[in-house]
Amino acid sequence: MAAHVLGHLIPVRWFGMHPLIIVAIVILLLWSGSIHSEVVAADDIHHKFIQSGNHYMFYGTTSFATSDPNCLIHILYDFQHLRKINILPDSIVLLRKGEYWYEVAYHYRNLFFESRATYRRAWEQAERRVTFEMVRCEQRGLHLPKIVSSTGYYEIKAEEEGLGVIYFEEGEVADHLLKEIYFQWVEKEAFKFLHRLKDYVLSLIHI
Repeated sequence: MAAHVLGHLIPVRWFGMHPLIIVAIVILLLWSGSIHSEVVAADDIHHKFIQSGNHYMFYGTTSFATSDPNCLIHILYDFQHLRKINILPDSIVLLRKGEYWYEVAYHYRNLFFESRATYRRAWEQAERRVTFEMVRCEQRGLHLPKIVSSTGYYEIKAEEEGLGVIYFEEGEVADHLLKEIYFQWVEKEAFKFLHRLKDYVLSLIHI
């Protein structure tokens, strides 16, 4: 897959690029291919990914055999649980908090790229929903698609045999050569995150 995509990118657009940038892009392409092979479907985890121009939407659902929405919403909202579920960032720091909201900073760093993104998370009690919205984002290093916006929510819905969780995320990036590769990465990571969320919640519910 990576070699096929790379063959379409090299002709015209790569001339004049610094060799290190080309190497980094090749690594990203190979990484995207390896991520695809790691995703395993589950009967009770469903998702769809829609891309339109520079905008994307991810919609995922899963279910839990529990009748306690308060326990589930606490896991989805609580900062300490957030740190345990999110394994991609190098660090997650709580910046400030209010009664039913807080701001958290995610730091990502590797050899080619560094990013610091600040999100505001809020607990909407009446809707059984936890929302998140990016309020700041700084990117350095390898010239990847600039993140323009990122927002979404977790929502709990009653089902016949327990509770369902909806995970919705949407975002927009600036136009870029690597936009398609970036969207592939977003979809795979969002789907894998939903699997981690499922496993994490089950580990707590069954205690």
